[in-house]
Amino acid sequence: MVLEGKYKVVTKSAMGIQEGEFDFVIDGDILKGTVTAMGITTDIMDGKIDGDSFEGTVEADSQLGKMKMKITGTADGETIKGTMKAKLGGAMFEGKRI
Repeated sequence: MVLEGKYKVVTKSAMGIQEGEFDFVIDGDILKGTVTAMGITTDIMDGKIDGDSFEGTVEADSQLGKMKMKITGTADGETIKGTMKAKLGGAMFEGKRI
């Protein structure tokens, strides 16, 4: 799987549809990089890759304080999809390599 690269991502949640960007960097079976959403860019932490599956955690400041989100997803060619989950809920995302 060649997951490394940038993806334009659309997230669907209770807050509506949001656009963002995932910039994945691969180091063996470790996922690194950044997630950009709502004008905020944050590093991916604790990232892992297993076959076509990936996961990681991002942490960002919000109006409610620091918020951690767990990202899990799968890659299929030039597209990715999955979920982002936090204590207050979650969202589904889909993305395409840019």
